Amino acid sequence: MKRSFSAILGCGMSAAVLCAAFPAVGQLPPAEAALAVKSAKLASRAGASAPANSSTGIFLKSTVPTKPQPALAPYPLMSKVLHSFTGAPKDGAVPVGQLMQASDGNYYGTAYAGGTSGNGTIYQLTPAGQYTEIYSFTGGNDGGQPYAGLIEAADGNLYGTTAIYGQFGDDSAGGTIFAYNMATQKVTTLYGFRNGGGALGDAIDDGNGTLYGTSLSDGEKGYGSVWSWNYYTNTFKTLYSFQGSADGAEPFGGLVLASDGRLYGTASQGGKVNNGGTAFTLNTDGSEFTAFYSFTNFETGLDGGAPSQDLVEGPDGNLYGTSSSGGFQNVEGALFRIVPNGVNSVLEPLAALGQDELAEGGNPFLGRPLIGGDGYMYIVGSVGGYEGAGQVMQFDYQGNLTATVYNFEQPNDGYAVEPTGGLIETADGSLYGTAELSPFSSGILYALPTQLPPALTLTPSVTTGYVGIPLTLNWSVNNAFSQNASVCIARSTDGTFGGNGSDGIREPIGSEQVTPVASGVVSYYLTCGGIETAIATVTVNRIQSKTNVLHMNTPLTYGQGLVFSTKVAGTMGTSVPTGTVSLMNGTKVLGTAVLSGGLATINASSLSLVPGVYSLQVAYSGDGTFAASTAPASTVTVNLLVPTVTLTASPNRLTQGLPTKFNVAMSNGGIDLPSGYVSLTIGSTSLGSFRVGGGVATIEFSTTPYAAGTYAVVATYQGDAYNKTEKATTSLTLTLAETASTLTGPTTMSAGSGATYHVAVSRFNLPESPTGNVSLMFGSKVVATGILSNGQVTIQVPANAVAAGTYSVQAKYAGDTSDGDSWSPAFSVKVSK
Repeated sequence: MKRSFSAILGCGMSAAVLCAAFPAVGQLPPAEAALAVKSAKLASRAGASAPANSSTGIFLKSTVPTKPQPALAPYPLMSKVLHSFTGAPKDGAVPVGQLMQASDGNYYGTAYAGGTSGNGTIYQLTPAGQYTEIYSFTGGNDGGQPYAGLIEAADGNLYGTTAIYGQFGDDSAGGTIFAYNMATQKVTTLYGFRNGGGALGDAIDDGNGTLYGTSLSDGEKGYGSVWSWNYYTNTFKTLYSFQGSADGAEPFGGLVLASDGRLYGTASQGGKVNNGGTAFTLNTDGSEFTAFYSFTNFETGLDGGAPSQDLVEGPDGNLYGTSSSGGFQNVEGALFRIVPNGVNSVLEPLAALGQDELAEGGNPFLGRPLIGGDGYMYIVGSVGGYEGAGQVMQFDYQGNLTATVYNFEQPNDGYAVEPTGGLIETADGSLYGTAELSPFSSGILYALPTQLPPALTLTPSVTTGYVGIPLTLNWSVNNAFSQNASVCIARSTDGTFGGNGSDGIREPIGSEQVTPVASGVVSYYLTCGGIETAIATVTVNRIQSKTNVLHMNTPLTYGQGLVFSTKVAGTMGTSVPTGTVSLMNGTKVLGTAVLSGGLATINASSLSLVPGVYSLQVAYSGDGTFAASTAPASTVTVNLLVPTVTLTASPNRLTQGLPTKFNVAMSNGGIDLPSGYVSLTIGSTSLGSFRVGGGVATIEFSTTPYAAGTYAVVATYQGDAYNKTEKATTSLTLTLAETASTLTGPTTMSAGSGATYHVAVSRFNLPESPTGNVSLMFGSKVVATGILSNGQVTIQVPANAVAAGTYSVQAKYAGDTSDGDSWSPAFSVKVSK
């Protein structure tokens, strides 16, 4: 028949102990109850009366000393509190399940109480110690109160179970199977137990897509079941339903898939003797179920009763487990060995646990014995030890307690009590576990720095690698002997080592060459048994590249295209760099090109470079495989443009005194129009400098100061930042100006007396006045001369200069450097005696 969950907890173990430790479902045990719990346990042991060596044939490991002594000196270590649980609604509480380390390097676990609705949580703890609650169970279809720890399956998801609620359960039965996707950080409810539920033990993975587990009260008669869940097909199967009699009832712990290919487990109740539970085996398809051993509660040997932990396979091929209780004074369960042989398997009790006379831990509750990297087994007793609050113990495979590793309820562990889950070993040889209670918190995560040799090692051939260059990973796992513990999944942050599903499964010992595909810190993970992970970290760099300039055109003229032929090669490996190269002037990009076969030709304009000498570099941007690099600097000379200078005079032949215009035009191939100044020289005389605008300078020029003649005109363009100094020449011809002379004076005169005549010489429509000499002609005889002043002159004819007679009189202007000669009109003068 079906039992309530609170009754299951009370009846499956010692009622005085478990009912104190686990109150009614849905209640969060108060932190301050820890001391009362311990007192109740000690009181329950004090009330027992069986002697240490009784007639039942039980032989305890030593006689009773005068005062409690450890079997061996404890390790000189101090525990470290990784997290103290605060309880609902902000945090989980009572972490009874086993911690695990996933393939992302983080630790994950469950707390069966606390959270926003008091129904338990899933949490994450990073290696750096950052704690995060990642999910709170609602008590609805997603279930509540996860007792079991989590396991990472070959598909990369974490799987776990809840003990109550769900689609088909209430607060006394039910529960769910769920998955947590580490990539999406989402929890998915996969299955709800239909016939009672109460999955408390840890699930295992066969690596082929199937999880195996047990339930406390599921099955056709409500006495529990063995079940499987295929995470590829999402199908549930009940492999066996317990009948509640000789076959056993209420399996608390999980299963082991032994190296013989069969499933082995224990039931906490039922059996043939004292309702102490059974050990059973069955095939993975559910066939050939056999309960090959019934626990006697120490009636016939050191076996105890109510086994609640998972089994583990040792290096000798045998299975090891614990029972949690017993009926004798100062005894809290036992360590046993199973010699697996299918239906003919044999269980051999090895040692009683929890003996107060030995200050020994007892009552191992959940999780499984841990096979450490040193080859010993480590078992957590939830009670006992020096303080009676629990103890971590080291055993050999003959059942000898070889060391008491740690005793709980100390200041450095927050006075924690009830370490109920099992242990995992971390890469640094520490042991991580959970304790469910403390006077100051609702449970803790703890670390014991035991410095054990690592059970899992994953070692890269190099700690610094390169993209595209293979490296070798070597690994070894020395605590994976069962088939489920031997499911080792390889994964890496860059996807080059393993992956989900069968592609990611590796043998426990191996070597593999991997080729990094991207730079950065790459972490490689090997997760075995779904709970322990070895991590290797390699800093992957891009391969150094070397950039060289094969050819460049220099010197060049401003505006001419730059051409750089470039080669980029790697310093190792056979890959050829890809990506782009850029021609750089400091931080300015002049041009880019795409590599092809490691070669590229960069074409760029020099227009952004003022003529001068430059140190240019070709920079390779890098790609996913090769690091960026820069070629040695290249010296490039950009020369000034040579402009074409044209000088014209309009007109270039004119009468002296008339104005002309000089036009200086400069061009340089249509790039930037020259600017600056033009100087102009006529003959040896400089006219000064004139600003250039739009490539042209126009100069108005007066010829007045210049004598008639032909002049060489030189225009000198003085250049600018982009253009050289250049000259142009032309000629300017000035012709003599035409003149007009007029003569006025008397028309008669006496031969013996003089006369005065006035001559005026002018230029036609031109400024200035002619200069020079004027002759007064009487006939063909020059009788007098004069020099022009302002174009005029008065000439005095001397007395007796002219004989009597009649003469044709004219004035003759001889001209000057600017003016041509001219004759005045003639008139007749009569000279009397």
